[in-house]
Amino acid sequence: MKRAAILLLQIIVTAAGIWYEFRDPQRRAQIAAALRLAPFRWVFLGWICYSR
Repeated sequence: MKRAAILLLQIIVTAAGIWYEFRDPQRRAQIAAALRLAPFRWVFLGWICYSR
């Protein structure tokens, strides 16, 4: 039960962070431009590191 509560808290915090960053259209455009200009290998490596 404790493990499920921690997982639920992590999901809620992650969703709130994503919502907060992507709620502003100007911020979304900045993030999209940064991802378009970033080298793919660094984006992929960051995604791998974050998902662990």
